[in-house]
Amino acid sequence: MHDEPHTELERRALAAWTPDQPPPDFVERVMRAAARPQPVAPPIDLPTIARLRWPRIVAAAVAAVALAGGITAGIKLWTGERLSATHQRDQRDQRGQRVEEGPEPVSLTPAAAKAPTSEVPADLAAQVDRYMASFGEHHGDAFKFQGSVIVRRNGETLYSRHFGRADIAEDRPITGDTRFKIGSLTQQFTAVAILQLREQGQLRLDDPVRTHLPWYPQATVTIRHLLTHSSGIPNYTDSLGTAGVKPATRYAAQDIAAIFKDAPLEFKPGSEFDPSNSGYFLLGMIIEKLAGVPLGEYMQTHVFAAAGMDRSSLGGGQVRIGGVAMDADGKLATGYTFSEDELLVPVVGHDLSVYGGAAGMVSTPTDLSRWDSALRAPGTLLSPAALDEMFSPVVETYGLGWIIVKERGQTMVGHPGGVEGFNGAIARYLGDGITVIALANTEAIDCRDILDAVAAIAHGEPMPPFAEPVEVPVSPAMFSRFLGTFRLTPAARTSLATRVDREDLAMMEEVKIYDDNGRLFMLVPTHGAKWLHGLGEDRFFFKDLAGTIAQFGPPGAPVTSLRLWQDDLEFVLARVPAPTP
Repeated sequence: MHDEPHTELERRALAAWTPDQPPPDFVERVMRAAARPQPVAPPIDLPTIARLRWPRIVAAAVAAVALAGGITAGIKLWTGERLSATHQRDQRDQRGQRVEEGPEPVSLTPAAAKAPTSEVPADLAAQVDRYMASFGEHHGDAFKFQGSVIVRRNGETLYSRHFGRADIAEDRPITGDTRFKIGSLTQQFTAVAILQLREQGQLRLDDPVRTHLPWYPQATVTIRHLLTHSSGIPNYTDSLGTAGVKPATRYAAQDIAAIFKDAPLEFKPGSEFDPSNSGYFLLGMIIEKLAGVPLGEYMQTHVFAAAGMDRSSLGGGQVRIGGVAMDADGKLATGYTFSEDELLVPVVGHDLSVYGGAAGMVSTPTDLSRWDSALRAPGTLLSPAALDEMFSPVVETYGLGWIIVKERGQTMVGHPGGVEGFNGAIARYLGDGITVIALANTEAIDCRDILDAVAAIAHGEPMPPFAEPVEVPVSPAMFSRFLGTFRLTPAARTSLATRVDREDLAMMEEVKIYDDNGRLFMLVPTHGAKWLHGLGEDRFFFKDLAGTIAQFGPPGAPVTSLRLWQDDLEFVLARVPAPTP
């Protein structure tokens, strides 16, 4: 099912957007981001989960986020493997693909999709419950799934469960009406709003951006380029820290746009694909300009209300529930990340005004179910032709706000999303009508993994429980064998240079192994530390749910090397000799 070669998009998707600087859990997530034709198994028998062949949510810099945490604040909302710019150009030249002309629509709406024969198992709920219960079995409460999972078919809900707490301190349970930040899932809603304005005759997709935003200086960037992540505009959320954007502070859209509007383009518009939050932030500003109302108000009136989504909002405005206005944050879940002690701690994220049409939306499991229903009813939000266009690939497997792949003999459209303390994903099978939605208010578990497994179960495929490594205690008396500084070898640096950006590779240039009161930690400078748990024979793992393995060597001799594996990425570091007293 997953043995086809990965597309270039999937391998390139590491060049991703993020709502912040890389957080202090950069490594395990980075190493997890590798897209691979065939996994290269590390020297340990750890079970893996079959995954949807679409870009992963987290970590764009492939080396430093993964050895220090889960799916967190600076979460990359797209992943895969970041290729060098030279390799990207070579691949693009070989394909000869451009996107100025726009997609050639293919009919992907439910009425036209050929439904494969598949039976949802009668014990779907029991199977999904068993799978969800397997998280945290050995790793502890912080690694239990905390969020919501929904399975639907042709508008009918087959499974809906809610796990954990919307706020741990208040002991407030998660329900179908709990509001989650949904990160880049926002972009599919922004795309719908743009297509609505196009249907009203207020814009054309090939309009230059400055036709509607005269202050934007780049004359060759079009609305279509923004929708398809082919504009070349640098991703502004990579620079929030250096731009001085402060957490929990509201910003005007022009202040955020100032971060990137004068930056030189990274490539000729239409010549490459590189996901960038900047494009969708500009799309939100175009919607405001043409509609003459704030983005949140337009979305409330023309998108959320039309879809029956009465608890969703964009930014920090108000929503109307039962005819009564309430603060949009009134039922908002608290987002959590791990501490270095592997405990859930609340995240203080950026105000949603920082993310706008790129990642500024809040929604609920119930509302996303209604969103799925609205998309299955042409005419509710968009005409059938516009829906077909949105779900038609433009650049390989990316359409207008959606990832589009062939999965299980049919077309699957979906998207992941994440922002500080939250992550989520949606997968919609256009053939058999199955939709899977997962939302979480922690960074401990990647919702794409939940979708992979639950979609398999819904399609009658066996799915064993998630298997967590069982720790083998290592006596602190043995720690002296591993302590010290380790530096990336020249050979490893050369082999990774074609797959990992220079800046990201530099983050793993040097790590330090130290003893913290009887616990062994690895420190990634400027990105935080991660607790190593024993597996025996100088081998350790991180509780990152991604299978990251650390192996000290050589066996039975003084340690001179440290190897880190995640999927087919291997980082080889040599021990730095201790200075002579």
